[in-house]
Amino acid sequence: MRMEINMPDVEPEGPRTFYAPDPPVIPPYDPPVHWSEVSSEWTAHLNYNRTGFHVSRLDPDNPSGCILGPPSQIPDYHPLLEKYGIQVLGESGFINHLGVPPAMNNNIHGRLAFAWYRNPMIEKNKEIHPVLRKELWPNITYREWNLMQPSLLLASAILDDPVTLNYFHALSVPSAEMETQFHHSDTFVGYCKNMDIPDVLTEAEQMEVFRKMYAVRDWTTWSFGDCEGYYGLTSWRIDATGFRTVPASKPDTRQSDIKLNRRLLDVIDWYDSAGPHDQRYMQILHDVHVMADIQPDHQFPINTSSAIYRTILMLAVTMVHEFVHAFSMAYFEKSDFSDEPDEPWVKGNRSNEQGHSFENYIFGGLPAPLIISIPPMSQDFEWIQLATAPFGLYTTQQWDLWAYNKEPNYDSSGYIDPDDSDSDNATGVRVKDENDPPHKPSQRYFPIPQAWCEFLFSDDSWADQVMKYGLAAIKVPKIEKWKVIRHHSGDTGYWDTGEDRWNGGDEDDDLEFSGPHWE
Repeated sequence: MRMEINMPDVEPEGPRTFYAPDPPVIPPYDPPVHWSEVSSEWTAHLNYNRTGFHVSRLDPDNPSGCILGPPSQIPDYHPLLEKYGIQVLGESGFINHLGVPPAMNNNIHGRLAFAWYRNPMIEKNKEIHPVLRKELWPNITYREWNLMQPSLLLASAILDDPVTLNYFHALSVPSAEMETQFHHSDTFVGYCKNMDIPDVLTEAEQMEVFRKMYAVRDWTTWSFGDCEGYYGLTSWRIDATGFRTVPASKPDTRQSDIKLNRRLLDVIDWYDSAGPHDQRYMQILHDVHVMADIQPDHQFPINTSSAIYRTILMLAVTMVHEFVHAFSMAYFEKSDFSDEPDEPWVKGNRSNEQGHSFENYIFGGLPAPLIISIPPMSQDFEWIQLATAPFGLYTTQQWDLWAYNKEPNYDSSGYIDPDDSDSDNATGVRVKDENDPPHKPSQRYFPIPQAWCEFLFSDDSWADQVMKYGLAAIKVPKIEKWKVIRHHSGDTGYWDTGEDRWNGGDEDDDLEFSGPHWE
């Protein structure tokens, strides 16, 4: 029987923090060896008070505890899965809620949801932000609209925050009035426009930004469909000539159409329809283990009531991500025949991908799903995983640290195409080039506590924490003791892990590796 201990999740002063036990630590070897060489010899047992793990030698006759290391013998696991395995992440609260998952709150709203210019009569049917309302989804069914409600409410709460309006204020400044800077790096060479995001707006300025957001209703639509490997796509509208875009707020701006990946809504539908005669949702969680050859003693039971929060969250994040692109197209001026970048930069960012820039501005990092893509599987099943996030979510220290030399927009100069205004392709391939700097900085990966995903949909978050601390209350937690450091290499695969397991560990294979690239 496991003893439940209430850990201190709330600081006396400041936003809520999220607890995780100390990660397992393998005893030191003499001479030192890399974790990957010895992890299979050890198991980890979570302490009764959930403060950390006791590590012991694996007993083949009694293999109890959490198996360390990769979940199976396929290569190229995400570094977090490669190091800790599924079971340790699960026991630590990064996959399932450690207790009874809270009920999803259907009454969340942002701090400006009832502003006099937004919803003065506090009407229930106007809680959804105007730019997300049903009339902008011409092909949506009533069932689909109802399934989308939790995502729509979270996206609306984010859009209805004064901090968000600060961002859109900066993005709607006429291009000629933005700071122009000559930018020379491995990411882009040329003149770029920089946004100047204010710390605060007057009420009159907030009302003006809301008016500009509302106006985008006339220049965009929403739908679900095949997004060609993206979470979403925001496309320019082309006029009857087939050569020019349709202007929005002024000449050289653009009307748009937003399409979200159909699989996000499908997964929510399958969860909602689950029962004795409909096992499509459970089949996803089963198939991902089978396709990766993860044996029962390496698996971890995934709680469907926890997992669905991740899908609903990713749909909400995709909504605000794509709306930022639509807003940028509607106000950022750029000639159809100009080689200038399609979108401005946020100061300090390497990439001008506006959707990701906004996510990072709101959350302090980009939440992304832990999935398995090797051995090669159909693109459709990979996207079902991306929608389901079966093994939890992770984030990085800096979202655009390696935002360069990324196909399909790669050219011989070694620079990313600045016209790639929506490059959030989860399966993009990094390309090494002689123009690359010899030593790229190392990235840091953090597993995201499942409690954070559920907190975003709670009354505690929006009615209490956000009211006290603003959007600082919903920043994605980065628990330092759980970080895995990855050094850029680009040898093979996507994550460059499991070097000894490529092609079944065939030593005669032509692939050459330079050792583990993570720690």
